[in-house]
Amino acid sequence: MMLIDQNGDVAPTRLTKSVQIRDYKVLAAERSENSELRLSRDKLFMGEAAGLRPVGAEQKEFPVFSSHGIDPFEMLSRQAAQLERHQSTILGSCASCHRGSGIHSVLSYTQEFGTLTARTPELIACGIEEQARSTVSWKRGRHDLGLLQGLWPH
Repeated sequence: MMLIDQNGDVAPTRLTKSVQIRDYKVLAAERSENSELRLSRDKLFMGEAAGLRPVGAEQKEFPVFSSHGIDPFEMLSRQAAQLERHQSTILGSCASCHRGSGIHSVLSYTQEFGTLTARTPELIACGIEEQARSTVSWKRGRHDLGLLQGLWPH
């Protein structure tokens, strides 16, 4: 997890906010079967199932990916019925981004995010320190960090 330090800069931490383990199986050209495990603090501290729990087939949540910056909590009144219609089935939303099979469905592997150009997939083994440096460097180049830093008290 990255946090903002007292100077308004990105700083790596040793905290883990979430763990997700996903499995994508292509069963037919138009159909896939997905499963996902998530970190459960209850299970973790009780020593059960390595702290992991399966995501249920009908389990819903407010989308984070592909939400295009839309926050239903800011746009709508706080009536539960209005907010609930903005939730989506967790496992049902996987195929909207993960269209390939196997490793080719992992967009960080295929480099098919946003403005990145398609290139030959490459996985590089690296330590946590190198990953933290890379993430900090990437975040420092983002416009949203600059906006936040412009508001930071100096």
